[in-house]
Amino acid sequence: MTEHACVLCAVYRRDAEPRPYERAQVDEGCRRRLDSEIVEVRDLFWRLASKEPVLVDVRVYERLDRDGEPTGEYRYADPTAAVGGMAPTPARSNQPIVSGSRERSLPVNTDVIDLLAPARPATVHDTLVPATRVEHGVVTHRRTVPGPDGPQVVEASYEVRYTRLVLDENNQPIMVAAGDQTGQLSVATVLDQIVRDWRDTLFPGHQLPVPTVPGLAGWLLNRSSAACDRHPAITDHAVEIRQLRTALYRALGEGEPLPQVMWGVLCRTDGCDDVSQLVRRPENEYIECDACGRLYTEQEYQEWTRLLAKQVRPKGRRRAGGLPDWATVTAAAAEQERQR
Repeated sequence: MTEHACVLCAVYRRDAEPRPYERAQVDEGCRRRLDSEIVEVRDLFWRLASKEPVLVDVRVYERLDRDGEPTGEYRYADPTAAVGGMAPTPARSNQPIVSGSRERSLPVNTDVIDLLAPARPATVHDTLVPATRVEHGVVTHRRTVPGPDGPQVVEASYEVRYTRLVLDENNQPIMVAAGDQTGQLSVATVLDQIVRDWRDTLFPGHQLPVPTVPGLAGWLLNRSSAACDRHPAITDHAVEIRQLRTALYRALGEGEPLPQVMWGVLCRTDGCDDVSQLVRRPENEYIECDACGRLYTEQEYQEWTRLLAKQVRPKGRRRAGGLPDWATVTAAAAEQERQR
């Protein structure tokens, strides 16, 4: 069963066992989740790119002459109101500047600027440096010291640590990321890199889209099913898209929405006995069983809950030490009840 486990469950369901898939590599629930997060990244990008209206002080005052008499000339209270107003600027601190003082922060959110930047093909994620490993050893040190019978040699051993280059089979240094890069890669850059990887691996004859976020997201949505079937790095790409989603929510100053749990509703799949595993995720048209991945439309969910309610209404009692009778009903029994 392990070799037929969904590879995306490790991304979307980290605290649960991977589900078996019916199609290659990825089960239906995780396929839907990948598509929904691509759409969510596109929509969050549009929200972040939409400029909020600038608050401009449009109050006016009447100018007075030297004698304090009104002149009939009116001016804006904010001199820059005629050109759109002044952006918020951090004021200068009244404290004296001393050694070790923190530098003033920029008057802009640099993460927002990074995420909204245009796509930069062939962007290097990080500086590459030779890989090293730390090894331990024992060093023996000999020295000559004066003794009662003249000079004598004394040995002392102590442990040392040293670094050694990691070499490949051709005795060449293996290069790894230095981890010293800061800031965010833009949304368009990450999506463009994923698009190019999918094109080179699975669709060599296809034309690349215009490197804008809507165009790249649409290209990925049209080919996500084939990528889930055949792309060897689909897990890494799902992680990158999820990280983009998190970064966009953070840049908007919002928390990631949590799924709505449909409490007390059992899954209709025979053998799926987990209570309260049906969830409705934001911006998803389906209700999903988080245990087996079964998807319910709104109509299917309403029909299923009516069947469960019909089972519980006649008795409504709990057996001693167990669940009520309706909680053990199977999908087959419910289907027979509906056909009566």
